[in-house]
Amino acid sequence: MTRTEVIRELIRLGELSHAYWHKELPKRHPKYPLVQPGEDSGPPPPADDQIQHLLKTLPERDLYILLTLMYVGRGDFDLNHLKSGYLRMKESFPSRDSVIDQMVGMGVLSEYLADAMEEIRQGHIDVDTATFEASVAT
Repeated sequence: MTRTEVIRELIRLGELSHAYWHKELPKRHPKYPLVQPGEDSGPPPPADDQIQHLLKTLPERDLYILLTLMYVGRGDFDLNHLKSGYLRMKESFPSRDSVIDQMVGMGVLSEYLADAMEEIRQGHIDVDTATFEASVAT
């Protein structure tokens, strides 16, 4: 699977997860969108397990590239700072598990990745071949 395909799949799964919560949370919380202490939100959506599984199968470099892209989509880095962003992610999240936890913990992973992919498209960067270790700028 190419990085582009992985990103598209993560976006798809993230959208499924959002749809699940959008449907389920109002059923489980009488004052939704307020969630009262002690209220049970129910089991997580099946898509969340699929996101976890997909991320666990990726090479470490790809995990860090995806994490960097997530933060590009969030607005923390721009395309001119992919290398420094990538290096910062490696420093801030020193293990595969910490990278995966950070990505899964972002309830808006799919939105951030979609935004990043739009920036990548506009910047004419081939995400499938870019290493980010020696990228556009430092």
